[in-house]
Amino acid sequence: MAKAEAIKWYDESRVSKKYSVILTQWQATQSPSALRQLTELRRFEGAKTSRLNSGWQTVSSKLDSEIKLDLNALRARARDLSINDSYARKFLAMAAANVVGSNGFVLQSQVNDTNGKSDTAARQAIENAYSQWCRIGNCDTSGKLSFSEFCRLFMKTMARDGEVLIRRVRNRQFEFGYKLQMLDIDRLDVMYNEVLSNGHTIVMSVEIDTFGAPVAYWLTNRHPGDNTFASKETFK
Repeated sequence: MAKAEAIKWYDESRVSKKYSVILTQWQATQSPSALRQLTELRRFEGAKTSRLNSGWQTVSSKLDSEIKLDLNALRARARDLSINDSYARKFLAMAAANVVGSNGFVLQSQVNDTNGKSDTAARQAIENAYSQWCRIGNCDTSGKLSFSEFCRLFMKTMARDGEVLIRRVRNRQFEFGYKLQMLDIDRLDVMYNEVLSNGHTIVMSVEIDTFGAPVAYWLTNRHPGDNTFASKETFK
């Protein structure tokens, strides 16, 4: 029985010619210029480079490295705007008014007695003590702000600088034994970076453990812009 010949879907004699149409077209797609064009077609539109976006950043770097170089300048300009620009001043005032309000945060005690019922006398005593602590001279170490004023300053600083440093101070000499101290965020030196012997790292004055969690802050003993004294020290 004769073996059936395989049926070919193309003209073998035509394809096998040295300068055949099909071979020529295929070879054209393998040229360096054609491959470059094919590569461009397969790229993401947002990653392509043209005369319109040739100056756009295409190299990624660590965020901390970018912040370290520009943070001081950005913060200084934001502070300048908060003083000299009416729109910036209005924004900060709205941030404080909408978050803190005119009366500040009010405490509502939910203390119960041993029977699980509301302890009205204890609740009233706690709320009265809180109200007294919120007054000027009791809650702020400077003795200049009430708690509502302190909170409004907190919000304005957060909106302007992007972060706020608050130290909780416990001292028996205080009437309530507890006050808050607001520290200028500039006392965290962004240029202070170090690897510690315990495996922790200090990144822009923030000590971070091996899991990436902040464990301590390294502050300068005064504001870096204070030229009254000749030396500056950093402490934990």
